This record gives sequence, C-alpha cells and structure tokens, in this order.
Amino acid sequence: MNNKLYVVSVEHLRKPFIYFIVWFEIRNLGISRQKMLEKLSLLQANFVREDVTVLLPNGEPFEILEIDEIISDPEFRWYSNYIKQKPLGLFPFYHCKRYDIIQWFHLYLQWNRSDTTDLFKNYLKL
Repeated sequence: MNNKLYVVSVEHLRKPFIYFIVWFEIRNLGISRQKMLEKLSLLQANFVREDVTVLLPNGEPFEILEIDEIISDPEFRWYSNYIKQKPLGLFPFYHCKRYDIIQWFHLYLQWNRSDTTDLFKNYLKL
C-alpha cells in the first residue's frame, strides 16, 4: 500500500507563519534532544516499512535521506537552539535555517498529529 504524505517546501518554511507553526508545535511536545533524534529515525524507518511516498506541495518527490546524513551531531545540540524561545514572548529565539531538519519536524507532526496536518493542508491547499 502506497501512502502519500506532503511536506512543506523550503519556500513555505521561509514564511514566518509556517516556520512559527512548526516551531511552536515541536517546542510544545516537550521532547528531549535524544528522544527527538530517536523519533525521527523511527519515522524514517516507518516510511520505508509502510511504503510512504513523501511529496512537496508541487507534487515533486521529497528525497528521504537517512537521518544520520541530515543530522551529523549525535548529541543533536542544534535542537536545543531551535526550540529555544525569546524570554519575553512566544516566539523563537533563533531563526534556524536548517530547513532540511525542519521539514522532518513537519513530517513528524503530520505522522503523529492530525490537527496539525489539517492546518497545513488548509493553508497550503494540499
């Protein structure tokens, strides 16, 4: 069985609204660096096992790389900076430009949370 799943494009992630939603949802999960790395590896394995086709919004295939190829730091320290928020507000402290990893966060949200999936489908008109 071939399941289709859409991932936001880099162009979409450059829009503050989309970037914020992914950041906000991931931050609110409260998952540690090591657990998130494990969850992303498991997600990648699920895609292979369940024959999932991941597409960009324009219909082009999204290349599923090994998580170790994308995240070279075994401690995943980058994640701590990504989820950090500004002291006086509800916004990211940094605007991280590792869109390849953020796309995986988006895939994780879609795979595990249907309310986020619906929000992205409506906004991106998928």
